[in-house]
Amino acid sequence: MARERIRTEEYGKIRRITWKGKPAADAYYRDSAGNRKRILRTADTWPRAERALKDALKDLFVESESDLTPTSTVAELIDLWWLEWLASKPAVQTVVTYESRKRQIVKGLGGVQLRECTVPRVDRFLKSVKQSKAHRTILRAAFGLAVRHGAMKHNPMHNVASMPAKARSERRAPQAPDAAAVAEMLTLFRAWDRGKDGRGVTRNHPLEDFGKIEFATGARTNEVLALTWDDIDLDAKQPTVTIRATLIQDEHGKVLRQEFPKTENSERRLLLPQFAVEVLLRRRVESYNEKVFPNGRGGWIQDANFRRRWWHEALKGSKYEGIVPKDFRKAVATLVARQMDAKTASRQLGNTETVALKHYIQRAAEGPDATALLESAFRSAVPDVETD
Repeated sequence: MARERIRTEEYGKIRRITWKGKPAADAYYRDSAGNRKRILRTADTWPRAERALKDALKDLFVESESDLTPTSTVAELIDLWWLEWLASKPAVQTVVTYESRKRQIVKGLGGVQLRECTVPRVDRFLKSVKQSKAHRTILRAAFGLAVRHGAMKHNPMHNVASMPAKARSERRAPQAPDAAAVAEMLTLFRAWDRGKDGRGVTRNHPLEDFGKIEFATGARTNEVLALTWDDIDLDAKQPTVTIRATLIQDEHGKVLRQEFPKTENSERRLLLPQFAVEVLLRRRVESYNEKVFPNGRGGWIQDANFRRRWWHEALKGSKYEGIVPKDFRKAVATLVARQMDAKTASRQLGNTETVALKHYIQRAAEGPDATALLESAFRSAVPDVETD
């Protein structure tokens, strides 16, 4: 019967022998490269020689403190993966988002050992939380790390159920306000900007001006709020705005300008219509720092204040209550797509054409007037048809 092959990073039978007249113990082992080698230790007695040999073998195969084992917990795995992931220098906003998802994962699975992370267990966890792509991305990457460390044989994320798709009744085609609705909302914004707050102090907020620039560009909220005067060229024959940054919040809630936009398609230079030029010329004369839309203290406007307080309060009680800044992007996309084409609309928004069609461009309620074409085709095919 053939002798069983020693596995990599394991050793075979320990033998007691005499080596140069001394008690000794030896064994064969295979190193991490798969090479078969012999190791020997001597002592004044065979038990001591055998003990010395076992200590030497233990040193050969000892794992570093960072290595994972099947008995390591998910919390330990996530901590190790997190440090490795941070070393790749992800975007600050991504770190903020992933940190909250990481806490949910540790809360729900943290004490589970890796050998206990079966597909059913991980699947139940994902179904128990309002899962997002971030939950799945973190778990897939972390379990992948465990597989690479030899602590898991398979990545359970490969077999968990897909994210539940929205029911057809829950999917809404893009609904965009038309230019008349935008004009009415701008009037509401103007009244709110010039109104008084709960203390009786005039607000003097830039909501109307923001709305005009949003409608002039179709840019994202935080792209407009991140604009500086270096991004605006009002002296050109055709004034332009360059979208090349966005506002983000760091892990401490501080608002920062990120010197690149959301996606590769987002960086773009847009021609400005005259109504936007007039707004920017006035704001340029009144400006006191580099920001186009500073807050009352000269800093960046916080997204939460802008969307949840200013915008919401300005439209509260009107027929436009519930409209959000993203709907202005839809209005721009729909208008440009209908007057030009979807590809041009996507370039205006800084999206791909697929994304623009799926999320921003409202489908036409009426079909085209193809009556003449259809009549001609029918008469050509059936020239002698009689009609009553």
